[in-house]
Amino acid sequence: MKTLLLTLVAALLLPLPALAQDFPVTVQDGLGRSVTLPAPAERVVATDEWAVYDLLAMGFEPVGGMVAPSPPQLADETAAEAVFRLRGVTVDPAFQRVNRSDWSIDYELVAALDPDLIVGVYAEDIPVAEQIAPSFNTTIQDADGRDHLDRVAAQFLAVAALVGRTEAAEALVAQVQNRMAAYERLAPGDRTVMLLSTDGVSEMAVLGRGNLSCQLWDQVGGCATEGPDNTRWTTMTVEGILSIDPDVILILPPCFGGDCEGPNGEALAALDAQPLWGELSAVQNGRVHVLPYDVRAFTISSLAGFFDTTLPLIYPETFPTPLTDDQVQEILASEN
Repeated sequence: MKTLLLTLVAALLLPLPALAQDFPVTVQDGLGRSVTLPAPAERVVATDEWAVYDLLAMGFEPVGGMVAPSPPQLADETAAEAVFRLRGVTVDPAFQRVNRSDWSIDYELVAALDPDLIVGVYAEDIPVAEQIAPSFNTTIQDADGRDHLDRVAAQFLAVAALVGRTEAAEALVAQVQNRMAAYERLAPGDRTVMLLSTDGVSEMAVLGRGNLSCQLWDQVGGCATEGPDNTRWTTMTVEGILSIDPDVILILPPCFGGDCEGPNGEALAALDAQPLWGELSAVQNGRVHVLPYDVRAFTISSLAGFFDTTLPLIYPETFPTPLTDDQVQEILASEN
């Protein structure tokens, strides 16, 4: 079990071609397309929300990007202000949100920002995006729909090369590698965890092993789910969840920032009212937690937060608080 995680962690540091800071530079995106820039990109738009956070993590300020639609309870803030505040990051006030309320990208707005690189472009949008600027796809899935950690690292470093941030990106990859290894070393490995969405009550969406988050939980205990290894989400009833009976249940926030008033709060209350729900071990042991926001592992910038948020919920006795950088170094320096 732990050997696989160490293998995945080691994949983060595999040598990657074409990452030197000499320009022109050519890298491959998530679709295997070659993307070439004659000079470091200076005006970048990220049309995927997690690409925004990756750019910020490597010390690069995008001029615009995808941001979650502003929720009603935070209507006094712009969408960007609200989301970035809750995630603990800051951006230049001139940053422009480029997605509509239905999450689709407004490419007229993207073009108006005059980018020299567009990152996180969905496959179906590449023909449109390429008319504006060189475009980079950040798909981390294989043809069967299963996420791969080595693809996460490769694309992060490729984007860093395009914006001239290779050194900073490599340092962050190493930091994430160490943090993952430290958590893996201390985790007891005796609890299963299930992540579900409460969009419905009679049936709920449960995270599958096609998702990187589920794969990583498998290495520190177990991801409680069903379906083949490339299943991204599966639909289950409370009866089905009870048949698996996970030790810990994590719930994606049914409302923005954990503010569960209104219809979404009613959905949670309806879930609690179901008789079978109360029979779950996680419910009886007080191990059901609504996450503050979507902390799933998508990108390099999300991996540290993924472990820092979920491991203290799964093993609070071992991790009463997230590991500090000093603790990570002490753990890695200690003998097994």
